[in-house]
Amino acid sequence: MHMPEMWGYMQFSDIKAGNGNEQFVADKDFDKKWALRMVYYAENEYYKKFNTFTSDLKNLGLGKADFNKTESLR
Repeated sequence: MHMPEMWGYMQFSDIKAGNGNEQFVADKDFDKKWALRMVYYAENEYYKKFNTFTSDLKNLGLGKADFNKTESLR
């Protein structure tokens, strides 16, 4: 409940329910938003461990492969 980034998408349409299909329009910024969320959660974990935030993203343990996973989440 407290992780809105995990909620589904709602898309509105002028088509009356049951009278056709509307093409889903994907969020063009999905990958960027997901990458920012990953940094946010990694920073929080870092803070829990060291009682401070880091100014160096390398300390978060995130790599290129972590950010390439977003395709499977769509």
